[in-house]
Amino acid sequence: TLSEIMDNDVPIIYEDSSIIEAVLTMTEKKYGCSVIVNNQGRVKGIITDGDLRRSIGSVNMNDKAISIMKKDPITATEDLLISSAVLLMNKNSITSLLIAKKNIPIGIVNLKKCLENE
Repeated sequence: TLSEIMDNDVPIIYEDSSIIEAVLTMTEKKYGCSVIVNNQGRVKGIITDGDLRRSIGSVNMNDKAISIMKKDPITATEDLLISSAVLLMNKNSITSLLIAKKNIPIGIVNLKKCLENE
């Protein structure tokens, strides 16, 4: 299951964070995404490196990250089978999968690690 391979160090930023903070977090955590949470720690959205590339000409890096986030990112529970996670990521063309419990991020996995452990 995903609980066996997930990384608990989720790339998290808050609703009032800037796009540049999202980039710095993405770079530091090496997942190609930043998860945006509210003050209660619940998932609001996600920004991927693809979102950044697509919006680079139309945003100021000091703008709020929520201005380019995708709402309701795809999440999984920690008891999901690794093989099912691979199918979910392939179906949705994503390379990182957020693991959440009651909409609070508890972990993250990438496709490469899932394939290595399938």
